[in-house]
Amino acid sequence: AVLFDCCDSVTPERLAALGVGHVDFIFCTQPRRPNMAGASRFVERGAALVATLAARGLIEDPMRHYYSRWENRWDVVNSFQPVPEVPARGVRVEYGVADGQNFKWESYRIGTVDLPGVIEGAAAYVVEVEGRRVGFSGDFIYGPGQVYELHPFQRTYADCHACAPGQKALAEIYRKLNAVQAAVLVPSHGGLMENPGLALGQTLERWGKIQGTSARTLHSA
Repeated sequence: AVLFDCCDSVTPERLAALGVGHVDFIFCTQPRRPNMAGASRFVERGAALVATLAARGLIEDPMRHYYSRWENRWDVVNSFQPVPEVPARGVRVEYGVADGQNFKWESYRIGTVDLPGVIEGAAAYVVEVEGRRVGFSGDFIYGPGQVYELHPFQRTYADCHACAPGQKALAEIYRKLNAVQAAVLVPSHGGLMENPGLALGQTLERWGKIQGTSARTLHSA
C-alpha cells in the first residue's frame, strides 16, 4: 500500500484490521505532525518516506532546522499552542523529490507539485487512477471555502504574528493545485472535492477577506 500523509491515528494495527499488511511508501505533503506523526512506526517496519527536498531537513533533523532557528522562537516559546508542528523527533527520508519529478509505484505514476511560499517544504501529489487524475493536496484546503486550521499559515509581521499569509503566495499555490486538472482533490483532512476549481476559488476568496481583516487589526493596534 501507499499512504499520502500519515497522522498518529493511522497505525499498523488499524491498517491490518482493514486488510493492509504492509506499507511500501508514505508521501509527505507537509513536514507537520498532523501530516506525519504516525510515519515513524511504518518506517521502522520498512516503509520508505518520500518528501520534498525542502522538507527533508525539517523531517530528519527538526532540532537543527526548526527548533534552534531564531526566527521560530515565538513558536517554541508558545509551546502550549499547537503552532510548533514539525516532528518532535527525526524520521529518515528515503527519497527527496523535486517539483515535477515523477515516482513510480507498481503501475501508478505519482507526480510531485511543489507548493512553496506559505508552508516550508509543502507539496501535492498527483496520481492517475482508472483514467481519472487525483490530487492529494495536503492541508491547504479542507473543503470548498475551508481550511483545516489557521495557525500553520501564520506569518510574521513587525515581530508579531498575523493569521493570514500573503494573498499572492496563496493565489499561486491554489493556481498550481488547479493547474494539475485533477478530477478529484483529496485533502489530508476533510472530504473529497469533485469540483476542485470551484472549491479552490471559494477558499481563496475567503482568504482575501481574512487578509483584509488581519491587516486592519494590525494597523489599528
